[in-house]
Order: sequence, then C-alpha cells, then structure tokens
Amino acid sequence: MQRIVKALAAVMLLTAVFLVAGCDGPKNNNNGEAQQTKPEVTQEVDNGTSVDGHEFVDLGLPSGTLWATCNVGADTPDGYGDYFAWGETEPKTIYSLDTYKYSTIDDRLAALIEEENDEDEPGPPARYLYPIFTKYCLVPKSGYNGFTDDLTVLQPNDDAATVNWGKGWCMPTNEQWAELYNCIPNKLVTQNDVTGLLFTAPNGNTLFLPVAGEHDDEGLFEEEEAGLRHENLGRYWSKSLYVSSPFSAWHLYIYSFGNRDVRGGDRWCGFPVRPVCSIKKAVKADGEGHAQAHTFVDLGLPSGTLWADCNIGADSPESYGDFFAWGETEPKYIFRWDNYKYCHFENDELTKYCNDTSYGYNGFTDGLYILQKDDDAAKVNWGSEWSVPNDGQWMELYQNTTSAWTTQNGVEGQLFTAPNGNSIFLPAGGIRRDVERSKSGYHGVYGEYWSNSFNQRHSEDAHSFRMDSYDSKLFVSARQNGLLIRPVQYAADDKHEYVDLGLPSGTLWATCNVGATAPEEHGVKVAWGEVAPKEAYEWYNYNYCRGEINSFIKYCLDATGGYNGFVDSLTVLLSEDDAATANWGGGWCMPTAEQWRELRKHTTMTWVKSQDSNQGILFTAANGNSLFLPATNSMDDEFPGPSIEGAYWSKTLNDSGAGHPWVFVFNCATEYNVFYDVDRCGGFSVRPVRSTPKK
Repeated sequence: MQRIVKALAAVMLLTAVFLVAGCDGPKNNNNGEAQQTKPEVTQEVDNGTSVDGHEFVDLGLPSGTLWATCNVGADTPDGYGDYFAWGETEPKTIYSLDTYKYSTIDDRLAALIEEENDEDEPGPPARYLYPIFTKYCLVPKSGYNGFTDDLTVLQPNDDAATVNWGKGWCMPTNEQWAELYNCIPNKLVTQNDVTGLLFTAPNGNTLFLPVAGEHDDEGLFEEEEAGLRHENLGRYWSKSLYVSSPFSAWHLYIYSFGNRDVRGGDRWCGFPVRPVCSIKKAVKADGEGHAQAHTFVDLGLPSGTLWADCNIGADSPESYGDFFAWGETEPKYIFRWDNYKYCHFENDELTKYCNDTSYGYNGFTDGLYILQKDDDAAKVNWGSEWSVPNDGQWMELYQNTTSAWTTQNGVEGQLFTAPNGNSIFLPAGGIRRDVERSKSGYHGVYGEYWSNSFNQRHSEDAHSFRMDSYDSKLFVSARQNGLLIRPVQYAADDKHEYVDLGLPSGTLWATCNVGATAPEEHGVKVAWGEVAPKEAYEWYNYNYCRGEINSFIKYCLDATGGYNGFVDSLTVLLSEDDAATANWGGGWCMPTAEQWRELRKHTTMTWVKSQDSNQGILFTAANGNSLFLPATNSMDDEFPGPSIEGAYWSKTLNDSGAGHPWVFVFNCATEYNVFYDVDRCGGFSVRPVRSTPKK
C-alpha cells in the first residue's frame, strides 16, 4: 500500500516546471535594408549517422542537437538499458540515499530514517532534516558540514553518457529535453511489445524512448495492484541540477496515462540515460553560411523609428519566434528564477540591473536601468543597428497608428496601421514562465513584448508592452519570464529638423516637440526622467520614487528626500532617462536650464496664434530665424478650448535639495520664466536640442 500511495503522489502532486515555447521551424530571415547578422558558427559532425560507434538521429531541431537512438546499456531503440543515479556512471542493484555516491549519512540521520520507516509518521522525510551532499551542492544547509561547490551541471567524469560512450556523447540538459518534447510531435506507441514515446520530426526522422520505469530504494517500480507497472511510468535523467531543490535533478517524466513534462527527481534514484551528441550539427543562416538581412517597416512615426516586420527568431510576421528572459540574448524553453542569467537562484538575489538592496544578492546594486548592448537581444542577434524598443517607442507606435485585433494567416494578434498606409503585425504569442505546463502558453489570447528598461520601483520586474483583444498598454513582467522581442532601429537624424537661432552657445533647437510632426502639434508629455507618456502622472506611478514624494531612488541630492536615505548626487538626466535622446537618437537631448535661459535672453518673444488656432510663443532671433513653442499645458490642466500656458522640461535638477527639476513656463499674459518649484512626477512637454549640425 505504501508503494501505491507513493506512485499516485508522483502522478498527481509533483508540480511541472516544463515550459513550452513555440518552434517555428528553420529560421530564415527576410531580405531587407538593415544591418546584417553574423551567422552562428558551430562545429559540424561527419555526414554519417554515428559517433564513437553509437548511432544518432537528426530531428532537425533548432539547436542542431543530435539524439542517440538507444539508451546507455541497450543494443536496440526499444531496450531499457542500464539505470543510473544522477552523477553516477555505473549501474547498481540498490538505489537509495545510503548508496548514493555524493551523500553522507551520519548516525543521527540514519536513526531518524529508521524511526521514520517504523512509525510511518506524517511530516517531512528525515533525509531533508540534515545536510548530506558532498558534490553538486549550492547551499550550506544541504551540504555535509556546510559544503558547497556551486556546480549545476554534471562534469564529464560524472556524466554516464560520456564515461560509457566516449567524449562525443553527453547526457542532455533540461533545455534539450524541453526542446525535444516541445518541438517534435510525439505519441505513446508499442514497438516490439515495448511501450514508449515516439517522436516524429517534420523531416520524417523518428526517435523512440521506451517507458522503462525507475529504480528506487525498493527496486524496479512494479506495482500491479494500482495498474502502474514500470512500462507505465518512465523517467530519463538530464545533466542539469534542479537548483531550487538541492535533492533533485531535472529529468523527463513520462506517464503513460497522459502526464509528461520536465521536472525534478531525487538524485539517488535509478533512471535510464539517453545520450545526445556533444557536437551539434551546424545551424547556418543560409545555404552558404552567409548572414541574411532583416526587413523594417517605415510607419512615418514622429521619432523616425523603424520597426522590424517580424520577431527575433521568426521567419514571417505571423511566427512567434523565440522567447527571451529580460536581459538574456539566447532563447530557452524553461523560464525560472533559478536559471535566470542575472540572479543567484531567487528573485531577491539579482546580480545585475538592480537599484534596491532588498532585491540584490548580498545587497548588490549597480544603478543600471537600460539594457546594455551586450544584454540587448536585438543587437546581439541582429546587429548593432537594431535594439529592443524603449517605453517611448512602444507608446509612440500605439498612439500614432490605428490598431486592430485580427487574424493574419491563421494567427491572432494586433495589426498597427499608420497614416501612410504601412502596417506591422504583432502575433499574440503569449508568455512563457515556469508555471505553464500546457503548450498553449496563452498564445492567441494575448501578446507581450519586452521593453529595454526595468521597473525602477521593483527591480525584479521589467517593462513590457502587452496587447489583447480589449486593450494595449505598457505593462510590467517578472524578468525571468519568457517574452517575445520585436526589434527597432533608432531614428535617423534626418527625420527631425532644427533651426539655428545664432545663439552664443551654438545650440540648435528642434522645430517640433517629441511626439509631434509639425511645430504647432503638442506631441507627447512625460514625467521628468521618464521616456514614455502614460495615463496618469502621480507619485504612486513615478519611476524614480517609492510611491510618494521624498522617497526618491534616483536623482537625489539630499538624504531627507531619498528612500531610506538614498543619495546619488546626479543633477543632470543620463542619456537613457532623457526623453529626447531615447526617442530621437543620440544626436538629440533635452535642453538644460541654462539653454532655456539663453533662448529667453537672446530672442524676442511674442504670444501668437498659429493658423490652426493653436496658441503659443514665438521666439525671433537677431538673424531672422524663429522658433514656435505651442502652449501645451500640463497633464493636470482641464481648461476647455485652446491652451493658454505651456510647460517644458529641462534636463537639469535644481540643486536646492528639494528634488525639483527646472521647467520653462509661459502663458498668454506674456509671463516667461525658468522655474523649478514643480513636481517631477507631472507630465510636461519636451523640445529637443542638439549642439552640432547633422552630418
């Protein structure tokens, strides 16, 4: 009866952590005008079908992984072969914690285990109460006498495939199991009277995995009373440690009645091993190994931003492409904190892009907020001219196009159509995260795409753009989640005009606001230091505070205004927080307070109405050139009719310590001033400047 309970618990209660991601087949890019990508270079195997005397099959997987046709210890594809504890390289007759190579059981633990077996009392198994491991251990509480080594993948001398078959082979990682299960259709069949899982690839090749059961401390699983014989339950080791549980390693779990996934299993149990070639088949960009270009679409956006016509990893606008964790540049199939590149296993142990000690590993912070180029999946995969969009570019796309939820070539998603008639389609590929077990991943229900910045108030989250059949908006998602990426090219300088007013500093002023296409248009409004517009401008949603004034987490000169006494002494917006730079490109920036004062001092200012009844201020220089600033008001202004005042940000923080930036304000009563007693969470306009002419 104890065995029956154990079997049913394994079937019903273990939580799957297998994440399914879409596989769109070979990744052929479109021809286009943009930066080319360097092709992947990997060593190729011979054109034969075996390595070191063992045969493999090519299933056409995106990674190029080649799978062995037999288990270690088997002569045929339907043979069970040998059983191994994780990290051991020889089969044995007893598989238990007592016999496990990398554990040590002292007298206290042995006595508890014996008592547990006699009394069968409820509660945690005794083996979890004392540290026991002597290798592959990440936390002192699980290591013998506090031992840790931070090893998460089997070394070659502990890899049963490598030791038994040679250096050309190794055990698969959890990612390779997930790729196989997700990308290749499979079904349960009987082959030579052996039950197993048959994978049939689009290229016609097949792989058979016998459902070979497992060995534990009571022998080969053989409980007929429950109808659960070993041919109904199969497990295959990976070479990856299940880092969130020190007692487990990843394995493929096959239950003949329908439940199959990649999950953790006790390291001392005996599972079969199906090797993979340690040398992958080459995956090239095209038939001759040349890189291919990527096509962009010009939507006529105010910033001049050019949007790619498909996602990274996709070969058509409708293909989902690859899923990425935020800041990672390689796709994967399982998305968890314990395999996220920039944390130490947990969401409050971040090792990069963190501004709060409560989220950083051992109190780590670095002040980074925007993806660096080596962490930008668009730049790494497509080339330096491409990037992950910022918040402003996402909002510009949404506000300057007509969007409609539609079906394109059988795929649901959002179609964005610009006034110039051009359009882009974003497929609703859903999201990938560790709690997802089905292949749906919410695709067709909603789409979520990464932005290039993380959430300043909660370092574990990053900004994203989310869309469904009801709404589209800026959103936040846990950084470890798998989201899609639609690359953009930064705006070209020739998209934005400027006027030379002959100012002493040589400053050249843009003729339009950020988000506008003509001098009279208001454009968009942003909070100080933010690069995208939003629905509400309040302290609770301001990016650089903890929900209220005097809780600043960036640009703070006085400890009384900083969150928990935070001070960084920054007085001028960094380029990543400058709405002009972020939306128009590196040649542009927001004006300083001094540049506003210079403009006011060296021009004649007149309140005027433009031809379309927009009111504003006209600056006329001694050289005859002029500049018009529309009266845009702030986001808090509720007066009907034409605006009667204007407010424009500078990039300069007032050094009084109160946390207020300098703002240029004016009104119809011809009052003009550079003012600083304004809350930075408010929404004001941005008029860019540049210091040098365009080349």
